Amino acid sequence: WLCLWTFAGSGQAKSVSTRINLGETPWKFTKVVRQEINLAKDAQVCFDGKAVSVVHDGDVHSEWKPVNAQEGGFWTVDLGKAVRLSSVKLWFEEGDFTTVGHTGTVGYTETVTATYLDLSVKATARYVRFSGLKCKAEQGQDVPVTLSEVEVNPETEQDQGQAEVMASLSFDDTGWQTVGIPHCYNEQDTYLNTSTGERCWRGEAWYRNKTTIDGKDRGRMIFLEFQGVNIGVAVYVNGTPIRSNTKVEQPEAVTHVGSALPFVVDITPYLRYGEENQIAVRVSNAEGTFFTWPGFGTNEGFGQAMGGIVCPVYLHKKNKVHIPFDSYSPMGKWGTYFGTVSATKDKAEVRFQVNVENAGTEACDVELRTY
Repeated sequence: WLCLWTFAGSGQAKSVSTRINLGETPWKFTKVVRQEINLAKDAQVCFDGKAVSVVHDGDVHSEWKPVNAQEGGFWTVDLGKAVRLSSVKLWFEEGDFTTVGHTGTVGYTETVTATYLDLSVKATARYVRFSGLKCKAEQGQDVPVTLSEVEVNPETEQDQGQAEVMASLSFDDTGWQTVGIPHCYNEQDTYLNTSTGERCWRGEAWYRNKTTIDGKDRGRMIFLEFQGVNIGVAVYVNGTPIRSNTKVEQPEAVTHVGSALPFVVDITPYLRYGEENQIAVRVSNAEGTFFTWPGFGTNEGFGQAMGGIVCPVYLHKKNKVHIPFDSYSPMGKWGTYFGTVSATKDKAEVRFQVNVENAGTEACDVELRTY
């Protein structure tokens, strides 16, 4: 066992670190279910100049495919005027069928009635033009390019400045559900049959927790440790987002992307001592939300589709002189390195490096003891 303490100052005062499990306090929670407006329903939709009403009649099961059309024909949606858009959704009817299979002694039944392709569009436009070049069945054979419904969704006021409102101190979350942490926001609907063909709910959700920091803690370093948030997360303290140190371009404020990878944030600069502080956490397990999709998190069979603050959350109070957390993302710091150089049944050679940080403004003598 390797135990580390730091002693600073002439009085050899021990560097104290306090850890509080925030999962044992109430958190307010809600899913963000946007009410989509389908502009295509009242627009003119054509395929190669010929009006096609079946693909915007509001029925995702009214399949349509072009007859004797040249490969690469274009669908065009005329909205009538330029509109600020958020997404285009293309529905494909797959028929009403049931498949039954098993793995070992575990069986499952799955029914898929339709599916869709959701494309994020951030532009102002009157016309939406697209084509279906090729379509393949699950076995790999070519099948006719078909379309059952098209949706063109505008950007709404709900999308504009939503994060700042929901993270603010003044936001009223009394109507939200009260939960504890860890929490998975789609555990009740995972692997259920749905009309979209997906096996669990993917989307954005928010958590809010009010925490009081005692005035006697002024002068100490306060950290939040998240041991796992799936998949992307933005942490706000009293309305201020804590941004990541990633070089990946992000569409909005993002703290961390990494599923099972833990991370720590320094919230000291944003706190109000002796009164309530609002911690707000924005989470998403879906593409096309507030963070750049990392290219993983699509395998539902390994639990990668689970969404929410799925591991414990701890509040840490440390002295100005302290050993940093091993959290390069997003703080850009490491605390302790430890490795085995060689080992036999009789002896072992190990090496380690401990970084000690002085976050104060005055120099001091520090003694590091390793046991």
